[in-house]
Amino acid sequence: MKPNKNSIEDFTKFIMNEARLEKPSADFVDSVMGKISLETRPVIKSVYKPLISISSWFIIAVIIVAFCAYLISGNSNQSSLISLINISFLNKINLNTVFESIHLPNLFSIVFIFFTVLVIFQMFAIKNYFNSTIKNNDS
Repeated sequence: MKPNKNSIEDFTKFIMNEARLEKPSADFVDSVMGKISLETRPVIKSVYKPLISISSWFIIAVIIVAFCAYLISGNSNQSSLISLINISFLNKINLNTVFESIHLPNLFSIVFIFFTVLVIFQMFAIKNYFNSTIKNNDS
């Protein structure tokens, strides 16, 4: 059964006559532009804050330089800090016998080197991944 062509045309004309032309409200453009301006506002970026501040690094550097200067310029008349430390107990320890008793198989050495290379590679891969995600988030 085919639908009657005239009935479809009559139905279409009826629907078109019943449908009214809708007009937007008076503040339609303002509301759309307001939504666009909210979407295009600048995104607040997270601020990188280092664990140790620049002033702390400066204080640490000054302390290290002062300590090195003290050690270098120490007078022979004064007792230096190094001479106050008694390390004579190290003479009693025979380190040669300790290290001679340790035997590592060749397989352990190869596996240790292999895993060390993998850990170093993983560190660089993770660093590059985080750097790329930070660059993508910034743009």
